[in-house]
Formats: sequence, structure tokens, C-alpha cells
Amino acid sequence: MPNNLPITDNTRLTRTRERGNHSTESIYPILDDGILCHIGFEDKGHPVVLPTAYIRYGHQIMIHGAVNGRFFQRLAEGIPCCVTVSHLDGLVLARSAFHHSVNYRCAMLFGQFTAVTGLEEKRQLLDVFMEGCIPGRNDDAIRRGSDKEINATALLLMDINEASSKIRTGPPNDDVDDMSLPVWAGVVQREPARYTYITAPDCPESIAQPAYLDTLTF
Repeated sequence: MPNNLPITDNTRLTRTRERGNHSTESIYPILDDGILCHIGFEDKGHPVVLPTAYIRYGHQIMIHGAVNGRFFQRLAEGIPCCVTVSHLDGLVLARSAFHHSVNYRCAMLFGQFTAVTGLEEKRQLLDVFMEGCIPGRNDDAIRRGSDKEINATALLLMDINEASSKIRTGPPNDDVDDMSLPVWAGVVQREPARYTYITAPDCPESIAQPAYLDTLTF
């Protein structure tokens, strides 16, 4: 498995290059901390950005949707696309409007998806997808997908061969001349989300909330 990915015309960094990285050691954690990606591609001459759930599966990105969905059909054809995952970590408030910024982590991937077509392979990988999104859920007494449901599900994989990351951290970068302004400066830090669990109205009270939800992060 590669560590430093090759730099291409798509992934070459031009601005604030010191924040960028082409290493899987930087890219993988950003992907692993997320559950929602945005996929950009061209459809019938128009740009499209598709938000969808994903997981990292080794050196691949995995997504799933309806086999009869137009956008998933286009992606299954292997059209070129761009996948982005972003995390907002904080608002950076400076003493000047110009130097206001955000702290963030972002990964950008380029490539093509391929469809998994075998019924049993899809069944196994959909279990992997569930575990990647909600660790521990497969161990619960959920009903697995029927053959009909699995055949109706598109499961797509994309190799992570062309990608880069970019990260901003730290306080504002104020100009020296602005340091004496009587204005608060700093970072409004975004802490990991706290989740509220809303039990389905038709779920019996005797069924306890699963313990694995207490450690869920996304």
C-alpha cells in the first residue's frame, strides 16, 4: 500500500502548499473521521455534486445507493469524478476582516468507481459498510438484506490512487500593525458532536438503547 501518493495535475497544490499533504497517513484519518462525502462529476453536459454516505475500505472508498438511480448508474459506468470529505474544526476570528478564516481538514480524491456485481460479494461488503458506519450494529439482531434488496442496491468502489489533503490549524495570522486593535481574536473551537437518541415511536420500551451508540462518532 502506498504511503506518499504520486502528485498529479489534479492533486498538485498551488496555494498555501504548506497545509497540504499527499500521504495516506494524512488522508486516511480525514476519511475515517467522516461519513458523508460529496462526489462531483459531469452528467449530460452539466456539473453534478452528489452527497452520499461512504466508508474507507482499505485503499478504497465504498459507496452505495439504488441500482436504478441515474447518478449511481453514471458512476458505475466509470466516469471521472472527484470525491471530497471536509471537516469544520473551528472559526478563526482575527483582528482584521481579511485574516478571518476557518480551521478545517479536507481530503480530495480523483478517480473512477467500479460496481460490485456478485450477490455474495455485495452481501459481505454491505456488512462491511454497515460496520464502517455504525460499529457494532451488525452484531445486533437486525435482518440482513434479502437477495431482492441486495440486487436493488448499487455498491461501488474507487481506488485511492490520486488524492491530497489540506489542513488548517491554530490561531489567526494577524498583521503586526493590527495587534493593538481592541478586538477579541481567537478560535471558536468546534468540539466533537454530542448525540441525542430518539427512539422510534413503535419500538417497545423493553428494548434498551444499544451500548455501542455511546461511542458513535461521525
